[in-house]
Amino acid sequence: MNKRNAALIVVLAVSCSSLASAATFKTDADVRAALASQGYSQISDVKRDGDTWTATVKAAGNNVNVRVDSTTGEVVPASQLSPMDILQSLQAAGYTDISTVSFYGGVWKAYATSSTGKSVLVKVDPADGHVIDEKEQ
Repeated sequence: MNKRNAALIVVLAVSCSSLASAATFKTDADVRAALASQGYSQISDVKRDGDTWTATVKAAGNNVNVRVDSTTGEVVPASQLSPMDILQSLQAAGYTDISTVSFYGGVWKAYATSSTGKSVLVKVDPADGHVIDEKEQ
């Protein structure tokens, strides 16, 4: 692992904690409020399973299953794809200089350089890792 990838892993770990705070999420209403504050809508099927809450939310026009850590508030997709999976998917699609991979609004997002050399913000499907949108920065 080179220094760049090691630094990216640190950025990934920090950027995935979108709701981190000292508060705990003890009730369905706490989780709904936290998800709504991040821009999720049509929040349903909120359930607690140990230290994790699960919910179905509307994000980026799609229904997405998410997990919320009841202690930290970290929101992640319920899929098995990790930030490293997203990084590898983007590399396989020809993106370079990938940074700040984060999960927000129901999709994975990353800044990268496209195969044409443009700086872009890439949105990635949390279920299968394919690029769903790319915007020049």
